[in-house]
Amino acid sequence: MVGGRCKKTSNNADREPKIDMATIRAYAHFKSMEHDPETRARVEQLEDQLRRIKAGESTGNRAQDFEMLFLLEHYLDEKHPIQDIAAKVEVGKPVLTIEMDESIHGCPGIIAPPEIRPEFLGIDTTLRLGIISAELDYDLKHPKLIIPTGGKHVRKYSGHNQTWELNKGDIALDTFHLLHLGETPQHRRHSVPNTLRGFDYQHGLHLLFGEEVDAFFRNGCRFQPSPFREDNALDLTYVEALRLLGQTPSPDMQKRYDQDVYEKRSSVVRELYVIMVLIARNEEIVSKRTYGWDEEQRKSAAEDRVKGHKKDMRDVLKQAEELGMHNCDMVYEGPEPGIKIEVAPFVNGLREKYQQKPK
Repeated sequence: MVGGRCKKTSNNADREPKIDMATIRAYAHFKSMEHDPETRARVEQLEDQLRRIKAGESTGNRAQDFEMLFLLEHYLDEKHPIQDIAAKVEVGKPVLTIEMDESIHGCPGIIAPPEIRPEFLGIDTTLRLGIISAELDYDLKHPKLIIPTGGKHVRKYSGHNQTWELNKGDIALDTFHLLHLGETPQHRRHSVPNTLRGFDYQHGLHLLFGEEVDAFFRNGCRFQPSPFREDNALDLTYVEALRLLGQTPSPDMQKRYDQDVYEKRSSVVRELYVIMVLIARNEEIVSKRTYGWDEEQRKSAAEDRVKGHKKDMRDVLKQAEELGMHNCDMVYEGPEPGIKIEVAPFVNGLREKYQQKPK
């Protein structure tokens, strides 16, 4: 029972201590103002128990220990969604965490302005996806909720680099983000005072389990289907994430992913072919002997175009590498009638010619 002595962790299943919500309310109230000696004594007793739990002792139930730490550290005196997480955990099913944090984007001014305009406030989102391998675990020393995912998960950030990365370790959620479980930050429409501290910014956290994860990506990374986005809303990077985790995507997702990759690769092949032709044509102009000032100008302009086309070539070759075109078995028919291009040899030949070594 809360307020009682802590004991070393026990396997006694009959002992299921409950949080004394009256004590929690007193604790929250006491933290904000002086209170009567009796309440002070109860709070000091509870804080001693919290210190013992952090030191490794337990009330006999680690989930109960963590819940008590969480509620008390944030002065909560009512039911919180954290209490419903364990019931949603199913071993072998996917879990997706969506952490959202508001922050300043760009430079609001060389000299700190009194207010921050809404265009300089953005929301950073971090997605973490894994396959649940065991029941929830708890770090009581540095309070964190641990979702076991077999020692690995994939992560993706919002912003410029939106590719999934494979990470070691299970998914760990700190109590700060758990405090905002179920909340979604909203883009601001008005300026805010330039006095925001870390906890004044908006934060949010969503946890999705099982079929909820699949639905989220099928809806274009939305919690609910949008009437303005139809079947093409599917976020195909979900297939890449599942592959990194060693999972097999559903047949319909895999089919659409393969079609999408084929179309992107075809577009890159066409672009490479056009750039290659443009380089050849301008190099032919450069190689000819010139007679007179007009032809010298024409040759000089062709040299500049060659430099620009070679830069374009290198940029498009980077896209080809990202799409794995240097080691694929694709054959592209086109871009002109009767022409068939074996993509991998074609790309690797261009990489070698333009000083990019095939990996």
